[in-house]
Amino acid sequence: MSSRLLNTFCGHSIPGVITSSGNAILVHFKIENIITYEGFQIYYSALIPVEGCLGSPAELRGDTGTFGADDGQNFTYISIRCMWKIQVEPSKVIQLHFLHFDLGDSSNCSSSSVKVYDGNDVSAPLLQTFCGQNLPGDVTSSRNTLFVYFKIENIKTYDGFTIYYSGLNPVEGCADSPVEMHGSNGTFGVSRAQYSSNMRCTWKIQVALTKRVRLHFLFFELEQCSKCVCDSLDVTMVEETTTPNTYSFCGSTIPDDVSTGTNTMSVYFRTDGSTSRSGFRIYYSDILPAQGCIGRPLTKQGPKGTIGIDKTHYDNYMTCRWKIQVAANKRVKLHFVSFDLELSADCSFDNVRIYDGSDTSAPLLHTLCGSNLPGDVTSSGSTVFVQFTTDVSGSYGGFSIYYTAFTTADGCLGSPVELRGSNGTFGITDGQYHDNIRCSWKVQVDPAKRVRLQFLSFHLPKSSGCIYESVKVYDGKDTRAPLIQTFCGSSVPGDITSRANVVFVHLFSSRNTSTHSGFKVYFSDIVVPEGCSEAVAMREPRGSFGITQLQYTNHMRCRWSIQVAPTDKVKLEFVKFSVESCCDSVSVYDGLTRAAPLLGTFYGNVLPSDVFSTNSAISVFFETDGTGTWKGFTVNYTAIPLVTLDCEPGEMDDGEKCTKCPRGTYQPDRGKTTCIDCPLNHTTRHVGSIKPDDCMLQCESGYEQDVSKGRCVKCPRGFYRDDVVHVDCQPCPSHLTTPGPGATSVSDCSQGKCAAGERIVGTTCKKCSVGTFQDRMYQTMCIPCGGNLTTRREGATSAKECLRKFIAMYESVPFMKRERQL
Repeated sequence: MSSRLLNTFCGHSIPGVITSSGNAILVHFKIENIITYEGFQIYYSALIPVEGCLGSPAELRGDTGTFGADDGQNFTYISIRCMWKIQVEPSKVIQLHFLHFDLGDSSNCSSSSVKVYDGNDVSAPLLQTFCGQNLPGDVTSSRNTLFVYFKIENIKTYDGFTIYYSGLNPVEGCADSPVEMHGSNGTFGVSRAQYSSNMRCTWKIQVALTKRVRLHFLFFELEQCSKCVCDSLDVTMVEETTTPNTYSFCGSTIPDDVSTGTNTMSVYFRTDGSTSRSGFRIYYSDILPAQGCIGRPLTKQGPKGTIGIDKTHYDNYMTCRWKIQVAANKRVKLHFVSFDLELSADCSFDNVRIYDGSDTSAPLLHTLCGSNLPGDVTSSGSTVFVQFTTDVSGSYGGFSIYYTAFTTADGCLGSPVELRGSNGTFGITDGQYHDNIRCSWKVQVDPAKRVRLQFLSFHLPKSSGCIYESVKVYDGKDTRAPLIQTFCGSSVPGDITSRANVVFVHLFSSRNTSTHSGFKVYFSDIVVPEGCSEAVAMREPRGSFGITQLQYTNHMRCRWSIQVAPTDKVKLEFVKFSVESCCDSVSVYDGLTRAAPLLGTFYGNVLPSDVFSTNSAISVFFETDGTGTWKGFTVNYTAIPLVTLDCEPGEMDDGEKCTKCPRGTYQPDRGKTTCIDCPLNHTTRHVGSIKPDDCMLQCESGYEQDVSKGRCVKCPRGFYRDDVVHVDCQPCPSHLTTPGPGATSVSDCSQGKCAAGERIVGTTCKKCSVGTFQDRMYQTMCIPCGGNLTTRREGATSAKECLRKFIAMYESVPFMKRERQL
């Protein structure tokens, strides 16, 4: 039994109808048990086979005909393979029209399908695969042969299908080769009657070399799908200097006119196998392009001229290019006379791009769109490149640019100006300053000297970080050298001194700005102070060094290293000192490098104390920034014996002698060179403290420490304390007191020290007059008795001394007088 197995049956369900693929069938029955069943009975009959289903394809010829796998009844096909080869006259193509179609439910066409090939057999291009129960659309070949292949691999019953074919005259452009269209105008397209499935049509249009192609759509209706993946009309434009651009159209919206930048255009129409629509009709014509909009970029030379696109030449899919070139020693300024382009957020639809050079590989200066008139644009050299591009939708008023050549400052023509000599000036004036300017100056003086730059005037637009406009100064021959400083705004920079004999200055501007003033710089050569070009190594036992006011400049880096005999150490004595407080400094290290311990950093106008090294070497570094210069400094150094004195506890060796530890420090040991600081906010009562316990709470002026309470309390009245001089509150002079507690200076002892019965008058005391009293000390006024009361005497100290006036007067009369009166 070598024949192919059609199916195997068992159980109780009656199988469906079985049809063989040939003229013979073998039925094999097997039973291997003794149980009795009712068995089966089969009726067979001979059928006329479907043409093309007997192993070889049926060949169909003639202009029309029908074929399929359906004779009006339901059939069950099992593993059927049917093939039909259709051939019509060589000048025609074949169209298939499905009259009826039902292959059952097949989601992926795996069990049953109809495949249509564009040629003689299955090796030809596959046009479409059909399955399921939906009636397919028409299918049209691209040549005079078609091959249809039908397969079914299950036992279900289907209605099958019937196809009507016909030979048609092919649509122009839809045969094997594209239609080439020449001449100044013409029409082409696909009508509703010609619109079918799986169409592939190509039209190639070529007009005179000096012109370009414009397409105008007379009507348009194609199947609408996302991204035109079903049916589409693809327009391809081949530009001379770019890759081809293809634009796809579908749906029922009539596209805008399409024009290309060259004299050729290709149109490709394709359909899938679903539905058909009304088609399209296109009128093409040649048009005279605007200058710069066909072929190579238009080169414009001369000191002035005009470029642009007016409304009559503004089309979709345009690419226009102009290269403007002026004299080598000049620059190009573009002035926009008019401007009206399609507006988009990033200018991705229609735009004008301006490049700072001869083509699109040059730096892009601006990308412009919309209707706002742009400001003037200037190049950094003698050439500028302008490119105008449009997309698929809409046309606008266009633009017009008037260009002129202008002279720029020396150093602004691409290569830097080299300035030599002992002095000179350079810069750029208000009239020379413009947008997108790039200028460079290289200043070089004698190798033994350095360059000083003094800004005579300076005004650039200010921006955060100087990102749009700036003057940069480099400490070397080009921009690869270390950057000294970047300037912008209107503040005149301070002087700059280079560290080598050459400096590089670069001006940069990148945006449209309304007003500029430029800048002017005076350069001069200066003799470099010792230590400010290379480190000075001094080995003599004594000497001096420093920076004078004339030598003091911005951006200085100076270094002096002193090495004396191994048995000595170095003493530095500052004779003069005036160094900018905020930003410049003199740093002293206890060795020859910055890796040594830092002995001190000094600035301002206060003369620093003497500085001593702990060994035979010391180094001094002087650094300035770019904000200002002061008077400088002078330092004398001396080698002194490297001997440690045997100082007592509470003392330290200051390098020359033993000195007591200052207040706020202590030293419990002998022979020490430093004292130990008290804890934070603590001090000592006096200099020369020995123990940590000598450290006490540091109270502010007007307070002293209450040891029992461990806190600061106010000085009582009659006492004062200045925390710089005294530790405890000090009494006022014997005849004076303070206005109240908490006095901070002896000057607060400003009142007389008056007793009860007295009042303060400046720094003296005066007794209370008759009729008044004062029962407290240190008062500025006496208290009146009041009413009909008075006192017997001056200096009353209590209210009890206030008596009725008669009694007081009586008792105040001498005893002898009172006796006579009695």
